[in-house]
Amino acid sequence: EFDLSGDRPRSRSSTWWKAPNPTSRLEGSDAIREVSIAVEESLAVHLQSDVEICSLLSGGIDSAILTTLAADRHPGWRTFTAVGGDRTEDADRAAARLFATHLGRPTIEVPVIDADEGPLDRWSRMVSTLGVPLGTPNEIAINALAEAVRDAGIKVAISGEGADELFGGYEPVLRIAEAVAATSPSTEAAAAMLLQSIAWIPPSRQGEVLSPEWMQAIGHHEALIQETAESIESNGSASEPRSYLGWLRTVNLSGLLGRLNSACMLASVEARPPFADRRIAEVAAAIRTQDLFDLPPHGPAPTSTKIALRRAFADRIPDAITTRPKASFPMPFAPWAAEVMGRDEIMDALRPLMPRQTSDSDGSPCGTPCITDPMLAWPLANLGLWSVRTGVALQP
Repeated sequence: EFDLSGDRPRSRSSTWWKAPNPTSRLEGSDAIREVSIAVEESLAVHLQSDVEICSLLSGGIDSAILTTLAADRHPGWRTFTAVGGDRTEDADRAAARLFATHLGRPTIEVPVIDADEGPLDRWSRMVSTLGVPLGTPNEIAINALAEAVRDAGIKVAISGEGADELFGGYEPVLRIAEAVAATSPSTEAAAAMLLQSIAWIPPSRQGEVLSPEWMQAIGHHEALIQETAESIESNGSASEPRSYLGWLRTVNLSGLLGRLNSACMLASVEARPPFADRRIAEVAAAIRTQDLFDLPPHGPAPTSTKIALRRAFADRIPDAITTRPKASFPMPFAPWAAEVMGRDEIMDALRPLMPRQTSDSDGSPCGTPCITDPMLAWPLANLGLWSVRTGVALQP
């Protein structure tokens, strides 16, 4: 709050809600009942509108739950599904079609690669308009989806973001968290190990792509490790895998919601994520860990994540959706990034960012690994594209 009545502005900040710490007071049927009630209540609030609302249907359980409940309230409910991420019959598309058949109404399929605006052009336009690099390739698909929603005359879309972070849906990350927690690390050590495993550019590889001047300017990623450590510690001990859900909620979810919002608002569509609601966060925090995730030691276990959520709506969703492993929308970002990195103006823009010793023989500021390794190429291509489109030099 800002008070402008005096000679100088005065500010006061306050927190209207604080995320609760885990209590494990809910288990079994009690957890299932509370989850069902919280999701129903949150969706009802998010459906309040004087214009038509639709849902973004991914083929996963989260959007299926919301769409099922919304369609009960609105007989003419419409859904939109992004397809053609890599020009194959991807699993998301098949699952979305299966669910649409179960629901008794078709979903509107929206092409991404074969859209009127190509993905590389869309990527460049989004960076220019937003003024920041894209965080993930999925933003390209979300923006294409939002434009289709807008063109259909709809202003608001329900989306499933939030369930994975609150109920424990990222199996690979949870397995990493369990392995890290098993070493009984300090929170700083836990943060370093976590970032080493999941970051686009792991701390151990930053020296390959950042000049000594840049490494000095960013403090050798110390701030990033500290932020991650604080997020883990805020929910308990680094020796408890459950604590890492706190990091997913405070860091990953906030970024995810920001990207969803910006990608949709570029098309003048309001995205509403009912799972990312305090009601649901409070219930999720009260559920014991074994009713959120309980991973077996070997092999994939899709039904061992988001356990309470799956069980709460198992009688409303087809088994093929309820038991389906979580999957990212197939986006061929590696060749896209390689194509962008192959442009002379992009490489010239990256020159101040990267160490001279990684230059190829032709003097370009990046060796072959930077182009062929998608985990390196995606963030670097974004930075180079951002620099070219904004005219801001990548000087430390």
